[in-house]
Amino acid sequence: MRPRDPQARRRRRGALGIALALGSLLSFASMVMASQVGETAALRMHASELLMLLGTTIVLAIERPALRAVEREVMAGELSLQQP
Repeated sequence: MRPRDPQARRRRRGALGIALALGSLLSFASMVMASQVGETAALRMHASELLMLLGTTIVLAIERPALRAVEREVMAGELSLQQP
């Protein structure tokens, strides 16, 4: 089993965080501009985009990283109730 690289995981999550922040910022700016000109359909669309991006950000901030299949098999083998 390869040793875990916490630096690589942080870099990936950092890049995803930057992408979510930029997407949220652009969606918010588009929502404000749509409200200024009175485009209700565009306002609703950008508001729903912003809510989805913010929800994804919250889930990523709270959720723990998933285990790889190899790690799950090892853990399942250690917890097995069957005796050889």
